[in-house]
Amino acid sequence: MGAPAPSPQHQQPAPYPQAQPVYYAQPVQNVPYGQPYSPPAGPPVHVGHVVPEFAAVPVVPAYDPSRGYGAWKDGLFECNNVPICCLAFFLPFYRWAKTMDRAQLMGFWRAFVVFFVLSGAAAIFYTLDLDYGNRHRKDRDDDDDDDDRRRRNRDDWYWNQPHLGWALALANVLTIILLVVVVKYRMRIRSRYNIPGSNFNDCVTVLCCSWCALAQEARHVDYAGNYTESC
Repeated sequence: MGAPAPSPQHQQPAPYPQAQPVYYAQPVQNVPYGQPYSPPAGPPVHVGHVVPEFAAVPVVPAYDPSRGYGAWKDGLFECNNVPICCLAFFLPFYRWAKTMDRAQLMGFWRAFVVFFVLSGAAAIFYTLDLDYGNRHRKDRDDDDDDDDRRRRNRDDWYWNQPHLGWALALANVLTIILLVVVVKYRMRIRSRYNIPGSNFNDCVTVLCCSWCALAQEARHVDYAGNYTESC
């Protein structure tokens, strides 16, 4: 006579342990278990729960300022890292590309080309438009007397000058596209590190002080990833 069959109560799996902290991760399909992966933030996963699709994804804390999650490392106008501030001001395309690469949002060279082409092309078209206005004003001033020239110099400023329409239009379009790209990836950095804020604040920040925004993002990503920057 064999051993008695276990009761249904003993066949039930043990309940999941209660978990107080909530962490965030993103579900990933077809990723072998144990392979390193650092995704952006996703839906909550409670500690102690065994969720197969999250098994290969390291959890990201919702709030841990010591590791760069939950808040910006420092304020927008703080400049406690001189190399980053200098690179953000003098070589913004290089520093932004490095930030995107270290945050795992875009490859370095792809980000470099996007920023460099948009900003460089916009600068070229603005220069063409400004040169056209200066040459046209010089030809016009040669035909005026001294009183008319003094009056024009007093009242004439950039938007009152003649413009090369197609160059100015292209420059404005490229500048707007660049600002949209920078704002979009600032939003993604906030999402990646669970930083509170609003899309409106991101737009105003980038529009009013792009260099400060790039430097703030760079300081935060380098701090979270334990990187160091040197000129």
